[in-house]
Amino acid sequence: MALFSPDIFYVHFPTLWRIYSLNCLRKPTLRLVVFTNIILIASILLICVNIFFRILDEIFFRGYRKTDLNKAIFLIANPRSGTTLLLNILSCHSKKIKTLKLYHTLFPSVTFIKMVNLISRIDKLIGAPLKGFFKLISSKGFKGWDGIHATGLNKNEEDEGLWYLSFLTPAVALFTPYTSEFSYLNVYDNLDKPTISKSMKFYVSSLRRIYYALGNDGTFLIKSVMSSGRVQSIKQNFPESQLIHVKRSIHKTLPSYISMFSKTWNLISPEIEPKEYKALGQTAIDFFIHTSKHINNTNAHIVDYEDLIKDPLSTAIKLLDDLKIHIEKEDIQNLKQEIKQAAKFKSRNKYSLNAFGWIEDEIEELIKD
Repeated sequence: MALFSPDIFYVHFPTLWRIYSLNCLRKPTLRLVVFTNIILIASILLICVNIFFRILDEIFFRGYRKTDLNKAIFLIANPRSGTTLLLNILSCHSKKIKTLKLYHTLFPSVTFIKMVNLISRIDKLIGAPLKGFFKLISSKGFKGWDGIHATGLNKNEEDEGLWYLSFLTPAVALFTPYTSEFSYLNVYDNLDKPTISKSMKFYVSSLRRIYYALGNDGTFLIKSVMSSGRVQSIKQNFPESQLIHVKRSIHKTLPSYISMFSKTWNLISPEIEPKEYKALGQTAIDFFIHTSKHINNTNAHIVDYEDLIKDPLSTAIKLLDDLKIHIEKEDIQNLKQEIKQAAKFKSRNKYSLNAFGWIEDEIEELIKD
């Protein structure tokens, strides 16, 4: 169901209603009701702002419709597989590689992005007070993910914000602790065809708008880790695109994934049942199984996580060569600098499968085929 053409906007109302129903009607707590209504109001405002600016795109920037995304590169892997590190390393090759920022995915509009760029240039001329303000907002707003995932409005980010806008993402776990009720979102490729068709139109239109606003040149590198369940749909809609797949043991990624996406639960519903942590872990397992089944049919460039961590420079150079993206001496220096910067990030978290109700033998049984 969509109030507008999916090119303008698409919301999966059944999922939105399910979140509200569970949090506020069927299993309410005071914290959860207050949190849900704040999120709902913020989401409605965000959707309205996006519809307004995307309609302006249709008036002033209709050229975005001709943007060719077939040569885009999708970086797909199970969450917590080193994709942020790889994205940041590759994106320092900024003359030839364009990437998404978090604010791009929350406001996927040519008009909005160009407006931000204009304001940014003016702000720079007067000493950058706005830049400092939004940096402060980002540091406070995403403080809960410190040591887990470096996040900020103007930092390199994956495309999941686009899927959040339509509520077709397992990341709804950030807004509701009843993950077991949303298992249908784990493998997007298994959704009904009308839902896939409409939501993909919104997704493709959003990427076109962003790439057009970024100059419509260079290689568009899209980190899309939760698209592990969307591999088939991405290849069908971007048949000439290339895929990068980072492989890492599910035993390592699963507890980290649960920890990251249950981060809000202590705030909104501290007495949540253990089965919901198990259900959240099942999302990561479903990702792993679906990707393992279908990634080989995409001619993806495979990167081993251990190789990436052990020798990120050689891994990045080889990958760029495989992607046929030319690098020069100054690019090597940029790569080295980014790797040096990335080495400063150390996770303070220790994860345990048992702490979330999983044991290794159980996982092995689920993925053995």
